[in-house]
Amino acid sequence: MLPFLHAKIYLIDEIRLFIGSANFTNRGLALAMEANKEIIIEKRANQEDLTLIMNDFWNHEEVLSIDYFKDFKEQIIKLQNKYGSLREQK
Repeated sequence: MLPFLHAKIYLIDEIRLFIGSANFTNRGLALAMEANKEIIIEKRANQEDLTLIMNDFWNHEEVLSIDYFKDFKEQIIKLQNKYGSLREQK
């Protein structure tokens, strides 16, 4: 329908379902002063929604647990040190 739409699905506590283009950031969710223009729909997830998400998305993609990100800050610092010349100029 929209060839350049980069949609996301957020499922929170298997109850709330958010579908849209918004990134899960302050700007994406309009929590920042200069927010992005995004669209997101919230609905209560039912069993059909959960089955669709699990069968069509979750079970076919690499799923990362929070443990994957436990050393994320250290990994970013290593990358910044290695590629420091690529950092954005202020």
